[in-house]
Amino acid sequence: VCTSAKKHGAESCPSPSIPAEELEQFVVQQIKKIGQDDALLAETSNEARRLARKSVAELKAEQERLERELANHNADLVALASGTSSSEGDDRTSDRLAELQERIVTAERRSGDIREKLLALGRRKVDDREIAHALSVFDPTWETLTSGEKARIMQLLIEQIDFDGGTGEMRIAFRDSGIEVLTGAANKHDNAEINE
Repeated sequence: VCTSAKKHGAESCPSPSIPAEELEQFVVQQIKKIGQDDALLAETSNEARRLARKSVAELKAEQERLERELANHNADLVALASGTSSSEGDDRTSDRLAELQERIVTAERRSGDIREKLLALGRRKVDDREIAHALSVFDPTWETLTSGEKARIMQLLIEQIDFDGGTGEMRIAFRDSGIEVLTGAANKHDNAEINE
């Protein structure tokens, strides 16, 4: 759907929408270009590293926030448990205890998820050779995928595609994890070749 149609309705778009197959081919061509241009490949590698550092920083900040939240919840639990209460207060105390325990469980679960993601990011260092390899096998790998696998990779790769029907220009915004998707597809291709 063209950008104008998104913002102002279909009647404002100067041209019809582009078929999905044409969009797919455009995206595939753009990915191939990255692999054929050393400067673009280096820029892509640098951006992938920058995004990984950004993800780590965001996860660490969230982890710190969760630790403060957990400390506050645990302090509230101790204060609530040590307080004296009447029978009317017992119901409110029980409700508050249940609420705090639920918040603690939720925060601890999320904190565990963050630790796992940080460990995975620490182990997973995408380097220039891996990106270059993923891009070099992209075309043959792409051709072996089923329609469902192609659609899934596109969803994982692409954040947004903007099309201006007036100028015919199209822009692709890749997801932060796009390089990992490509390297994962390359590894799948390599493993399939080994198993044949």
